[in-house]
Amino acid sequence: MNGVKEGLREDLWVDDGLAPKIEYVAQQAEETGQNLETIMKENKSLRQELELLKSVVIRMDRKVSEQEKEITELKGRSMRDNLLHCNPQSQRQLRQQQETPFHVSPQYPSSLVENRKHLSELQKKYTEQKVETKIKGNKLVFKNGNVYKDKVLVPRAEDVLLALDEEKEALGHIEVVTSEEKREKGNRFIANAAEAKTYGDVRKVYKKICSIPIHAQASYRILVYRFTDKDGKLIDGYMDDGEYGAGRNLLKHLEERRLNNDVCVVTRWYGGEHLGGMRFELMKDVATEAAQKLNP
Repeated sequence: MNGVKEGLREDLWVDDGLAPKIEYVAQQAEETGQNLETIMKENKSLRQELELLKSVVIRMDRKVSEQEKEITELKGRSMRDNLLHCNPQSQRQLRQQQETPFHVSPQYPSSLVENRKHLSELQKKYTEQKVETKIKGNKLVFKNGNVYKDKVLVPRAEDVLLALDEEKEALGHIEVVTSEEKREKGNRFIANAAEAKTYGDVRKVYKKICSIPIHAQASYRILVYRFTDKDGKLIDGYMDDGEYGAGRNLLKHLEERRLNNDVCVVTRWYGGEHLGGMRFELMKDVATEAAQKLNP
């Protein structure tokens, strides 16, 4: 009996016995589990990046189609010998030609018209602050020659797609509140809001929302913000992202509700049917809901 016990002990504990083999198998299983977990995380990250890339491509394709449609409409409204007159200098030259048998009215792209309205608003604000400015073309120029530049812009596709892992992680930690989705005739609206006290906060929130695949492929991501800076100055602004007039309406809505230190992004997915002024009311509804969740 003692011999049998000794033999079993040797089988279990010698260098090539059963116990070391079991321990080796357990270590291999643990390493395999860790490798599998790493692969799953990388796979998840790749899927997210692919979804984001698909969303960006979808949005870019939609924007190109919209621009082509706008060019076609402009050509139809203002043509002479198949020439599109968007250059004011060309228009003046045509008007000076007495033999021209018809009047050529200026036809500008919607983006240019909206930009001029935006510059007029800014000029009015600076005038109230007793700062002299002039609108030259599509620019607002200060007395010293400096040109006004928006502090917050729509994130570029390359900025969204090439964001570093550290930045993605930081954006992921930003807390936002979300409204319920509203639908009308195939159009969908939703708002996300967060706290903001600097331009940097505003840019980060905007980039976070635009980096989410479902928002990245949306038709419009309208940004509005109001905050008081460290010097006690009220800062506000908006970015239409192509939904002309939306930012102006939403900012006025925030002012009326006396909301401060807030940034709100209203996302709209166009459903193929125009809503007219109703779309602004729907945007206000979701923005109000998100703001109320942020400031209960």
